Amino acid sequence: MFFYDQSGCGKSDRAADKNFYSVENYVAELAEIRAVIPKASHLHQIERPEIFAAVVGDFLRDVD
Repeated sequence: MFFYDQSGCGKSDRAADKNFYSVENYVAELAEIRAVIPKASHLHQIERPEIFAAVVGDFLRDVD
């Protein structure tokens, strides 16, 4: 399981140039992430958030 910390959010660095925050940059960022994670054909948290929530819930139930 991977946690995606979108640029400019959470603990990621903030861009000095506010023009950095664009749909094009976010799409490119997601494409890069998908390229480096083996077999990452889907990003469930974006495509189907209800499925992602169920998967996380199942995972957390099994964690000691």
